[in-house]
Amino acid sequence: MTGRLNKLQRELNNLENLTAELAIKIKAKYEVYIKQFNESFYKQFILATYQISTQKYPAAFLNLTYSQREQLQQELKAIARDGQKQLLDLLEIKYANSSTVSIQIKGLQPPPLTPDNLKEDIELTKSPYVLWQWCREIETGIGDILQKISKEANQRLQQWAILPLQLPPQVLDMAIQAQQDGQPVSGGNNLLNVLVGADNTNLEAEVNREETIGPGGITQITAIYLRVAEIEFADPSISVERNQIRNLVEQIHNVGKQYNKTEQEYSIAQAESAWRTSWYDP
Repeated sequence: MTGRLNKLQRELNNLENLTAELAIKIKAKYEVYIKQFNESFYKQFILATYQISTQKYPAAFLNLTYSQREQLQQELKAIARDGQKQLLDLLEIKYANSSTVSIQIKGLQPPPLTPDNLKEDIELTKSPYVLWQWCREIETGIGDILQKISKEANQRLQQWAILPLQLPPQVLDMAIQAQQDGQPVSGGNNLLNVLVGADNTNLEAEVNREETIGPGGITQITAIYLRVAEIEFADPSISVERNQIRNLVEQIHNVGKQYNKTEQEYSIAQAESAWRTSWYDP
């Protein structure tokens, strides 16, 4: 029994060491990816605002004075730079090392993360679960930042009367939710076409039609909606990094499943040993 326990312990140690190696690799890969993504994000954001102002609503943009246009452009640049900073800040996410916490790919929910356990750099972790969860936080963070920056840009364009004021925030949220549920998105180039009821009493968002419908009182409005896929598509080098990240995440997933299996076997072996140690017949 001691031999079996030692063997399983060595297997766990090997898996933890492999996790540590994967942590170093994927942290370095995300650093390259996010820095490249950051540059493309800025360019695509500026392009989207340019298209809104000059292709979709040129008359509204021309209604602004020269100084107003200049101020609007500076404000949009500031929003983009803030988005860049937030993206880079994702690389500072740190989790406490916990080699006793196994990866829960399926089943139980992960334990909550608190300020107290955000202490050690992810490169030091030996827990497959912690590393996998770190990757999830990075990916979720990127999407959340793009959505936040999109909303800020649309609000700013509305304040300057570029975007029509009849675009309530809930309509855009409905369109975004529809896309997240798998419906196709119209517009392209990080833009989103939304159909809005003219009376605003029965708001409806559709993301699979291009035309403006007049007789039914429905107006098409185009807004900014930054998307990871389109930003990656604009720069093939980012797609290369993305594929390498996917491969590493798959390796982490596989190591995690093996770690769960071995950890369970180790617990069973410990319990069997404890049973034999304490069992006796009177």
